[in-house]
Formats: sequence, C-alpha cells, structure tokens
Amino acid sequence: MPPEEEKAFKKFLTGLFFQLGRWKVWRRKNPLHSSYPPILKIREENYRLKSIVVHEGENAHEGHYSAFVFKNNEWWYASDSLVDKALEAHVQTALTKGYLYFY
Repeated sequence: MPPEEEKAFKKFLTGLFFQLGRWKVWRRKNPLHSSYPPILKIREENYRLKSIVVHEGENAHEGHYSAFVFKNNEWWYASDSLVDKALEAHVQTALTKGYLYFY
C-alpha cells in the first residue's frame, strides 16, 4: 500500500471487530477456544479490547447472549437488565470463548 493510502487508512480505522465462526453443521456450536489479547498490536498501532459478546448455549436455536464491556479501566458484565462489575475469571473465560470482539 502506498504511504499516502496507508495514512488515509489509519485515519479511517478507529477500531476493529472480529466475529468468530462459532456455528458448525446443523447450527451446533463450535466449542474450540480462541485467544484474543486485551491489547492487539497491528504494525505500529495498539488497539484496546473494549467489549466481548458471549453466547451461552449448545446451538444457534437456543441460548443467551451477554457482554463484557471495558469502561473506566474496569470490566463490566451486562446480561439483559443486569449490569455489574465483572469477575476477572469470567473475563478470562470470555477472552477464550467469545463470539464477537470489539477493539
């Protein structure tokens, strides 16, 4: 990529989003663990993980979505109308079992 295009791209790119293919044949869940770091470095840029969406359930037809959000240097857990500080162990699990990752 030419330097002038790279500069324009960097100005445009303010965040990243990753969606994992968690569904296998017949909408069964793929249980493989992934590993996403809290800080993602791409070239000279650092991106801070801001939120994780997790699906609890065995398949695409049942289950529950919840989210972990990093705000004011703390992780928060959100599920339906409940919002509370997240336990570190739950955040660590979400880092490996998440469905959507926002940087």
